[in-house]
Amino acid sequence: MGGAFAPPAGKGELNMKKFLSVILALAIVCSLTGPAFAANMDVSLEPGVVEAGETVVVTITLEEPIDVSEGATMLQGDLKYDGTVLEFQSVEKSAELSNAAKHKKQDKVVFHYLSLDNEPVGFSAGVLVTITFLAKEDTTADVVESAMTYTAYVQNAQGEDVGDLTYDTEVSVTICKGHEWVEASCTEAKHCTVCGLTEGEALGHSWVDATTEAPKTCSVCALTEGER
Repeated sequence: MGGAFAPPAGKGELNMKKFLSVILALAIVCSLTGPAFAANMDVSLEPGVVEAGETVVVTITLEEPIDVSEGATMLQGDLKYDGTVLEFQSVEKSAELSNAAKHKKQDKVVFHYLSLDNEPVGFSAGVLVTITFLAKEDTTADVVESAMTYTAYVQNAQGEDVGDLTYDTEVSVTICKGHEWVEASCTEAKHCTVCGLTEGEALGHSWVDATTEAPKTCSVCALTEGER
């Protein structure tokens, strides 16, 4: 006769197989999704246009907290700038950071936190650093577009990146050697003819209604509408 007859599996065995299948599926999903870490940073620069001799402030903010369960033991960031047109003035850091300062040899500002005992830490959402620069007055060009590059990362005690917080972005400031202003008119706001910066709004027309002798007329710029 043929091979030995195998009796059908009992209910207990079938339930165990289903249970193991569910566990395996969950393990696969977890391995594909990775850590649920989604903190982000914002880099803002104000004002976006400055005149030589004025200051510009860069603010770096952690938009969402980093939970201690993520295992972070180090956070580091740096902001590189063009030292030929910008001069570092100061940096203010949050109490959660270990240090923040201008690099001794390079044109960049560095800040970091390092857990000396390799114990994981958490970070609150909020401003990490505020950096102030001065637009140099000895620039030769009438208008300079100066870019700053910001990078940051968070790692665990093994030197591995934590979650997806490896940040790399660029912001820029426009430096005008000297504004040359044209006062606001009926149709245009006050503006600089060198860099294009505007202030306020257009004045708008001051209309005088049409008469039998003249059409509707703006008393400021003499624009007319319709007929008398």
